[in-house]
Amino acid sequence: MHSVENDNMPFIKKISVLGFMVGALVAVTTTASATKYNLEYQFKGGVDGWAPYSSLIDVDGKLYGTASAGGANGLGAIYAFDPSTGAETVVHSFTGGSDGSSPSAALLDVDGMIYGSAAGGAGGNGVVFSFDPSTGAEAVLHSFTGHGSVGPSTMVAIGHTLYGTTPGGHNAGGTVFSIDLASGAEAQLHAFKGNVKGDDGSHPVGAPAILHGMLYGVTFDGGPTFKGAIYKIDPVSGREHVVYGFTGGTDGGNPDASLIAADGVLYGTTYFGGSNGRGTVFSFDPATGVETVLYAFTGGSDGQEPSASLVMLRGVLYGVTPVAGAGGCGTVYSLDPTSGALQVLHAFDCKRPNAPGGGLLYTSHSLFGALSKGGKDFGRGGGVFSIKP
Repeated sequence: MHSVENDNMPFIKKISVLGFMVGALVAVTTTASATKYNLEYQFKGGVDGWAPYSSLIDVDGKLYGTASAGGANGLGAIYAFDPSTGAETVVHSFTGGSDGSSPSAALLDVDGMIYGSAAGGAGGNGVVFSFDPSTGAEAVLHSFTGHGSVGPSTMVAIGHTLYGTTPGGHNAGGTVFSIDLASGAEAQLHAFKGNVKGDDGSHPVGAPAILHGMLYGVTFDGGPTFKGAIYKIDPVSGREHVVYGFTGGTDGGNPDASLIAADGVLYGTTYFGGSNGRGTVFSFDPATGVETVLYAFTGGSDGQEPSASLVMLRGVLYGVTPVAGAGGCGTVYSLDPTSGALQVLHAFDCKRPNAPGGGLLYTSHSLFGALSKGGKDFGRGGGVFSIKP
């Protein structure tokens, strides 16, 4: 375990007041006429998979994702969706054996090879796997023996090394790990102390973001006030440093999605907190240590409790909320980080059960996402949707 720097507690006060004002005062606009929403594919809730909770990736024009249930064995699947034909194909069905089960994290493309994670596996604590889209072959790279309780997260790559997080592990606070793609060797970079001590985070969420050769991520709780934290890790030494602690107040609290990096700034969401207590979109400048709330959700037509990572397109942020909105089952929104103006691009209607399950992907001039629910049974099905911003 690597030590955590404890000498910068004042970072918790570095909050932009302007951000609170922007999030609180900017009106929400709905722009149905400016966007086109389409349900591209409806899962049947059986062998084609169902309940996808992750965003999609584009590999040579086909979109790949994971379904947490269904497939040939009912234990989850990797699926491919062809946006040109609308055809969905299950390319791997998990068996619940050494290959794992119930994948819920997004996949990663590294030089045409797909990597992902699942729960279970030989050690019962999650696996990291590879999938070759050209051959359909799936292989387990690593089976965790005690780092994770429900499977490792979405991952990122620097060269031929994968980096990701697990929700459990030593001290039950979670870990940051690396995996060498050449050898399959796994190394623990950092084990979080958990909620025992407030100067560290607890329960890391999603994949770290890469900025200036460093890894930046968030923990759902822990930190100085136990409302979550932004951390930085040196991928070479494993030295971890908490750079911001959320208060759970107007600055937000309990981030539940990966950060993204753009133009030297980090962007993310918090599940709770903000001026309305319904979650926020925020930015964090690593150079200054300042966290700025760009928007505070109201729980009305704009949605609430964002729990998926953002995507930036031509300087505008796009994201989803899983609940609230005009239809009650979440929204797709765009946000101008300069003005704080939020537009609802689509509201999901609970009368036709839908709920976005992951973040968005921009490809083929459209944003694509997954619906975790849908169909005749609210708890089954799901789908793939597109929206033209």
